[in-house]
Amino acid sequence: MLAVLRFVPKLKQPDPGKFDTFGFVVVAVGLTALVGAAETIGVSLVPPLVQITAALIAVGSGVVFWLHFRRQPRPVLAIGLLRFQTFRTSLIGGTLVRLGIGATPFLLPLLLQVGLGWSPLKAGLASAAQAVGILVFKPVAPRVIRHFGFKRVLAATNVIVAAVTMAPGFFRASTPLWLIVALFAIGGFFRSMQFTSINTIAFADVPQTSVSRATTLSTVVQQVGLALGISFGALVLHLTRGSGGLLTPDRFTLPFIAVGAITLIAGPFYQTLAPDAGSNVSGHKR
Repeated sequence: MLAVLRFVPKLKQPDPGKFDTFGFVVVAVGLTALVGAAETIGVSLVPPLVQITAALIAVGSGVVFWLHFRRQPRPVLAIGLLRFQTFRTSLIGGTLVRLGIGATPFLLPLLLQVGLGWSPLKAGLASAAQAVGILVFKPVAPRVIRHFGFKRVLAATNVIVAAVTMAPGFFRASTPLWLIVALFAIGGFFRSMQFTSINTIAFADVPQTSVSRATTLSTVVQQVGLALGISFGALVLHLTRGSGGLLTPDRFTLPFIAVGAITLIAGPFYQTLAPDAGSNVSGHKR
């Protein structure tokens, strides 16, 4: 076997070039400062001077990396790929959606277990309906996107996702369990549709040689969006709760409305897409 493998020609891999060490350090410092500032803003965990310093470092790092990017042929984050509209819309719209949805895993368990007094088992079983909605959507995803196209799917599901994201803010002890479970299932279904569309159209127009760099940039932005979403949800809940207030269900109304509104902002960006955007991967015909 080894003798045969000796004659198999080796595929020549493209030279990735020199690693952008300086850009990596700048991005790491900037993102760390950004998340740190977001985690502590409005909360007396650190002195205000530390929060302001972290925010200034984040902004300064962004400016330095932008100047560095213009001189670096292969930067660690290829932000030049934002020139492709489908990729740019996916990144901006997807980040706004993740900012809103990212707060849900933090707010929802608190609402169900502290606000409504549910046991962890009951809260977990009810929340599992979201996974059911996701699984139901997967088989029909290609047909839905092929029939309606990315633009209409993203625009329509964005409104629905924003609505179901706000809905838990209106849960009370008198809310029927079947209604809560149904809303969770509907939310999982349309969130799956939203994210499937976002992640697919992102690479519709990106050249094959740049897919790996686009994936890196997309992954970094996704994780930052989710982290900032949790910070945003926690901040609004902290402000709503006030000093020492009990976490009653009505305290969660404003936080869920706020994160749902952030999600809704992605809609205008989806509307800028051409009706046949991403048709080369979806097969949609006008």
